[in-house]
Amino acid sequence: MSSCLPESCILILLGLVAGVVIHHTDNSGTFHLSPRLFMLFLLPPIVLDSAYSLNDKVFYQNLGTILLYAVVGTLLNWIFIGPTLYGLSQIKAMGDISLSLLECLLFSSFIVAVDPVAVLAIFQEIGVNKCLYFLVFGESLLNDAVTIVLSNTMSTFLSVGDVSANQIGLGIASFFTVSLGGLSIGIIFGVITSIITKHTLHVRVVEPLCMFGFAYLAYLVAEMVHWSGIISCIGCGLVQNSYAMFNISRKSRTTVKYFSKMLSSTMDAIIFLFLGIELYTIDHYWHSGFVLWSIFLCTIYRSISVFGLTFLANYWRENKINLEEQFIMFYGGLRGAVCFAIASTLTEGKTKSIFMTATFGVIIWTVFIQGLTIKPLVGFCKIKKMQSRQNYSLFQEMSENVFDSVLAGIEGITDEYGDTLLWMYLKYYDNRYCRPILQSKESETGPPLVKLYEKVTLKDSTTGFLKYTSSNPALEDAAKNTIRDVENGITTTRPSFKKMLKRAYSLDTGKTRHISVEGLGKILKSQSADRRYHDKNLTREGKQEQLKTHISTAQEDVQNWAKRKRLFSVSSSAQNEEQGDRGSEENDESFDKLQTSLFQSIEPIVEENVEEITVL
Repeated sequence: MSSCLPESCILILLGLVAGVVIHHTDNSGTFHLSPRLFMLFLLPPIVLDSAYSLNDKVFYQNLGTILLYAVVGTLLNWIFIGPTLYGLSQIKAMGDISLSLLECLLFSSFIVAVDPVAVLAIFQEIGVNKCLYFLVFGESLLNDAVTIVLSNTMSTFLSVGDVSANQIGLGIASFFTVSLGGLSIGIIFGVITSIITKHTLHVRVVEPLCMFGFAYLAYLVAEMVHWSGIISCIGCGLVQNSYAMFNISRKSRTTVKYFSKMLSSTMDAIIFLFLGIELYTIDHYWHSGFVLWSIFLCTIYRSISVFGLTFLANYWRENKINLEEQFIMFYGGLRGAVCFAIASTLTEGKTKSIFMTATFGVIIWTVFIQGLTIKPLVGFCKIKKMQSRQNYSLFQEMSENVFDSVLAGIEGITDEYGDTLLWMYLKYYDNRYCRPILQSKESETGPPLVKLYEKVTLKDSTTGFLKYTSSNPALEDAAKNTIRDVENGITTTRPSFKKMLKRAYSLDTGKTRHISVEGLGKILKSQSADRRYHDKNLTREGKQEQLKTHISTAQEDVQNWAKRKRLFSVSSSAQNEEQGDRGSEENDESFDKLQTSLFQSIEPIVEENVEEITVL
């Protein structure tokens, strides 16, 4: 069903059904999304998982444009929507409704909150390019922080009544104080997490707790001093993902990654379920003019801000944002839980009922109408897709690194400084000053090129190893499971076997890829130990005798396999065509050499290491 209907729509409908049941069975108001529940428990996991996902080169390269949309775009929408609604109410264009300017500005301060959960899910399903994805993703995340600061400021002004010029100046100053103060708290707690995880080598079990605990503590501390908890959590998550993630073990990293995603998805589902429940259970005051004008103004001013700011951003951007991508960014500005939660914090009265009903109207319109139609529109606009890294080659990675270095050099020579040179400088100072302080020497980090080389080498090794194990079904199943765990980054119960698997293949000086004899011997020894020694009462001689029997069987399998010419894979068909019969003769000689050396090497290896065989 999720392929036809966005997940947020399904959850709202389920919540609506639950709301009907609750309304007719329980009138105590137990199921109610309070602002405290939303701000302190439901929102932080979503923000933290988003912050972990933002740590990408594409995000940092587009940070200026994202801030332009999130800050300037949000302020423009707020300034345009509020006074326009006030003007319409004064000339009675919306009907019989009277609102003050501060009330209209308060409504516009939270109705501009963008929450494109459905859009991002569709983007991931289709695989749009990373630039567009991070533009929408980054804007929605930072936009929520700006919206909360704006709504708090306007609520304070509304409670004061008469607003002077000094109070307006204090409000503008508090906007920057709240944002930058929250960011500084988040960075401090992220640094603390990185320093602590440098010294958790022998207490790996506390690493996930440190990551989640300090991130949530950063959010709470920022909220305690009335600074932005969202921005604080974003700053902490970015620092943790840049440094602390490399200090913790692979198991801890897997735990943090999947637990944060699970928690974020759960909180998203709970929020939309509550939204559906509130849609039926709260008291609404339907005013057609106000609701329809709100939907219309949100749509029009969203398009004006996106197209106008993109026109300015394309002046300094090297990678221009085309019209199709601008349209998807405008159309993907859905409203969701943030504006609903802020609206629920308003003082009880007729104005709150009007604002809550209008908020629900905007949410339903954007989530159901725009959310349902954006997927075919993405295909119709022929948005550029993201290049899959599943079959990413070393040549592509090296080409990107070379192009980046050449561009940085050209920018330095011509004094035309751009993003590439700035990124090179940031990486240089980060590697020289920040990482030695915040990252342990034993951390599993390295250049992307090295990581990709390891991945490609391991893939070649596993491909050939599966060919070897195809003659033994039990061994083949064990190998497939181990290979899957290695590729997914999961540490198995036998780390020594993974090391053997990585070393099992080596590239010979000739043009033939083959199994190294020592590596194959160790694998045979390991597998024989794992599969044969289940009897704890066997004597040393009995274990050694069974092992020799199994090795002899394995040698026969290898011999038969080698005769069928399945042990080697010729490096490429083009080389075979050039070498002709000569290449085939060389391969036959290699078969004989390998077979002879295999028989001579496996048994001594087993004899020397028989003491190390683990009795299961």
